[in-house]
Amino acid sequence: MMATIVENVALSFHAAFRFMVPKPAAQVNIDSTTWPNLLQPIFPLLCLAYLVERANTRLLRIHIFPLVLFTSLRSTFYYVWIGPQFTVFNLGKAYFIVTFCLLKAVDLAFYDDQTHRFCEFHKVETFSPTNEEAVKSPVGHVVESIKRAFYIICTARGVGLKYGETIRYPVEFRPLEKKPFLLATFRELIKNFLQVDLIDTIFKLTPGVNVLGGGSIFIASLSWPARYITATVYHLLAIHLIESSIKGTYYAFTLIGVGILSQPTHIWPPLFHPYPLFTSNSLREFWGTRWHQLLRRVLYTSGGYPGEWIAMRFGLPRIVMTVLGHGLNGRMLFSFTANAVCIAIEYQWGRATKRQAGGLWSYLFFVCVVIVFGAKPFSDQYFVRGLGGAILIPLAISPMRKIVVPASLYMGRVWGWL
Repeated sequence: MMATIVENVALSFHAAFRFMVPKPAAQVNIDSTTWPNLLQPIFPLLCLAYLVERANTRLLRIHIFPLVLFTSLRSTFYYVWIGPQFTVFNLGKAYFIVTFCLLKAVDLAFYDDQTHRFCEFHKVETFSPTNEEAVKSPVGHVVESIKRAFYIICTARGVGLKYGETIRYPVEFRPLEKKPFLLATFRELIKNFLQVDLIDTIFKLTPGVNVLGGGSIFIASLSWPARYITATVYHLLAIHLIESSIKGTYYAFTLIGVGILSQPTHIWPPLFHPYPLFTSNSLREFWGTRWHQLLRRVLYTSGGYPGEWIAMRFGLPRIVMTVLGHGLNGRMLFSFTANAVCIAIEYQWGRATKRQAGGLWSYLFFVCVVIVFGAKPFSDQYFVRGLGGAILIPLAISPMRKIVVPASLYMGRVWGWL
């Protein structure tokens, strides 16, 4: 009798899991009729963001959380773009929903509201209604509540909130007046789009890297020194591609937040410190300050430092890649684990020598870990899964492949270079 109950419960859990995370053969293609399903996590997440500012709502938020969990997993793994050419889109969608919907929901749902300080401001007011009279009307109150909820969801780094006090934000380089700020942000968006398009075009034009079924930045046809130098160059390009993609997405959300939702400009500071790869003096400075801090809060509240380590070094990247049908690979685990171990070594060395990390030797150690040895497996494992040949910038909107490359080939033939 007991065995039958246990078996039925296990079958029920398995059926529920497969309903949210089906096998690849049962996944549904995203098209003009199914794409609205990707918006399912937004509505319960807005409810959590609205309730987190209200006292004595923790129990209600905990009961809403399973709905966010269900819709996030189903939107991530049930609805996908089918085909190896869409691997980048599926991977980006999975990372975005899991980190900025599911993990954000963990933070909002389980926050203890006894002190009720989640959205308590410091230094300056970061959000204020533009029309107090409109807020007094029912419709205006609903609109301002939705704006406020979106603000709480979008402020991943806690700009202006208590939990964001310890983060060192990059220096603002844009004017804070609304119109000049929007123009400067739009220019940055276009600049990062062109950088992504340029690097993506380089990958697409390189034999051995642009293989849709799986290539590598270690090109086998080259000799060993040339192969390693080429792989280093492509690794640096891949890091810059990731940085520019994140910045471009952030600037797009900035335009929405400031231009459409009328949020203040100073709650959207720059995401990265300038040239993080070349201005960091240590691993701790790179990962803790100069690289983006978007996941710092959600990973910490999802399990503290052990949860953050498990999520980023093992769980999140490998699980997402595996469920999307690309199999397990130990390269990412090795890369992040090497970084974690080296950060610990760097910290203990500083404690033993009573000196802060910095200087030539610290920078050389950082370069060896991130560029020379530690992170190359991290970059290459994406190319092994075919991301070098997958669509990142569609051909129809790619200035490099629609204009620059054809024009260069034409001029080369005219001038006798080709």
